[in-house]
Amino acid sequence: MRHRAADTLVWEADGLMCPAFNDAHIHLLEGALFDLWVNLHDIAAPHYLSVIAAAASQRGPRDWVRGGGWTMAAFPGGSPLRHDLDAVVGDRPAYLTARDGHTAWVSSAALRLAGIDRETPDPPGGRIERDAHGEPAGALHETAMKLVAVHLPDITAAEWASALEVGQRYLHSLGIVSWQDARLSTPMLRAYLDAESGGRLHSRVAVALHWDPARGPEQPRVTPSDTAAVPGDLYRFRVTPVTGPLTFRA
Repeated sequence: MRHRAADTLVWEADGLMCPAFNDAHIHLLEGALFDLWVNLHDIAAPHYLSVIAAAASQRGPRDWVRGGGWTMAAFPGGSPLRHDLDAVVGDRPAYLTARDGHTAWVSSAALRLAGIDRETPDPPGGRIERDAHGEPAGALHETAMKLVAVHLPDITAAEWASALEVGQRYLHSLGIVSWQDARLSTPMLRAYLDAESGGRLHSRVAVALHWDPARGPEQPRVTPSDTAAVPGDLYRFRVTPVTGPLTFRA
């Protein structure tokens, strides 16, 4: 009763009332970035290029066009072509991941920037899709994606903040008001902390920080002073586990 005020709306129920839902494992910030860039997840395949063209028209002549959500079933052999992408992005570098996250559709400018040509060998664990003449066709599979991904610009603090705003609003529209966001980097963690301290986080969130075994102790961390209590000594934001790649030893 201590959380009930004079203007609190009260519903009397004879049985169980579940006013909202929790998502136990989601990548909210990463997923919401697509809504800021190019989101093809709910787009029919015939409209892919027009959506990409519209996004490219809002960017500078050398800005990256990035996003994803396309399905491999939309292309012969599951591999889209760089020439189709070039037709709508021009000479801009473009990097669009497949819906499953295991393939990237890239433009000719992106391939040039990464130095990928017919002489570039497939990296261990990956493949550069090639045309009949041996030239890169425009699809990079698995670890070959990293050849271009390492050249992508860093995601800005403003983009992470916008991703949180967009993602939170979308989850609320589905009745989801609490979740665990997994695999957070330091900038992603900061977006949550800033939203919490600024009163823009209107959900209960638990996060799992990402731990890279190749790096040292300077990785994402949070202290009790980073989280702010809300009335009633409840916390909207808390850090739970640390996640990282599994390592198997013989």
